[in-house]
Amino acid sequence: MRPGRDPARRAPRRAGHAARVAAPSAQRVEITFAGTPPQLDGLPGVRITGAGGHTVRAEVTGSIGPLIERLADHPVVSLVSREPSLEEIFVHHYDGDGGAPR
Repeated sequence: MRPGRDPARRAPRRAGHAARVAAPSAQRVEITFAGTPPQLDGLPGVRITGAGGHTVRAEVTGSIGPLIERLADHPVVSLVSREPSLEEIFVHHYDGDGGAPR
């Protein structure tokens, strides 16, 4: 805390604002299988963004549980998951409409 600052006089935070900023869009996953990838279309919250050979790339919104359940019976060589980058968060909130947030 800075000298001379009274924490009791701090401006209140808006409830929910941090949650909207922190979780703006889907997490990206890349899954490589030992064999032919299973059918992942139609899983709730899963959108396939690319596939080739033994690898599938997807965006997952909400719970990743349905995807993990589908993968349980298939030999997975690697699974990489990443949160959106700062740039992706920015683009999600400011989608080219003159800088106004969504």
